[in-house]
Amino acid sequence: MHIVNVRFKPKAKYVETFRYTVDKFTEEARSDEGCLYFEWFRSTDYPGEYVLIGVFTDEGAVSFKKGESYSRAQETLPPLLQQTPLIVESEFPKKKGWERFHDFTVY
Repeated sequence: MHIVNVRFKPKAKYVETFRYTVDKFTEEARSDEGCLYFEWFRSTDYPGEYVLIGVFTDEGAVSFKKGESYSRAQETLPPLLQQTPLIVESEFPKKKGWERFHDFTVY
C-alpha cells in the first residue's frame, strides 16, 4: 500500500473554489483500479490550506502517476497555488487497506 498526504495552498482568489477545481481529478483518481482512498480536507487551523490523502495499491500508485489525469493535474494545478505542495509519502508493502485502530476500541 502506498499512502500520500499532500498539503496544497491555493492562491487567495482560488481558496473558496479550489475544491471544485479538483473535482474531475478526484473522480478520475477514485475510478482508478489501484485507488483505495482519495479524499480532500480543508484545514480547520489554516482555512487557506487543503490536504489530500491518497491511498493506493503498490501497482496502483505507479499506474496513477503515469496516467493522463495526473499529467493534466501537473499542468493545471501549479498556477493556482501559492507554493509547491508539501508531501509525506509512505509505503507499507504488506498492507491491503484499512485496519481497526485498537488503541481506541469501541465496546
